[in-house]
Amino acid sequence: TKKDTYSELDNFSFSPALTEAINEWIVYKEERKDGYKPTGFKTLLKGLKEKAELYGDKAVIDSIKASIESNYKGLFWTNAEKAKTSKTNSHYREDDELPNGWNDVL
Repeated sequence: TKKDTYSELDNFSFSPALTEAINEWIVYKEERKDGYKPTGFKTLLKGLKEKAELYGDKAVIDSIKASIESNYKGLFWTNAEKAKTSKTNSHYREDDELPNGWNDVL
């Protein structure tokens, strides 16, 4: 049943925000009459876990939302990949030490 298929989500430790986005994706796919079978859903969750570890929850949530907004059949990752590339290529990263007062400027 659908409930059994989607109960697999409980076996993954996603953040509440990411869990909410995944649930929105499930509803979206069901509305498109394009729901998941158990194996496909488990594979999706494993992929989302990997993407969240690689790009962060916000990038995954943004990708889910962008895919829904664009009426895509599947998830679109280019923006997450670009965000990771631009963040790693920038001269300033959030975890860099800055002189006192500079955090307010940036």
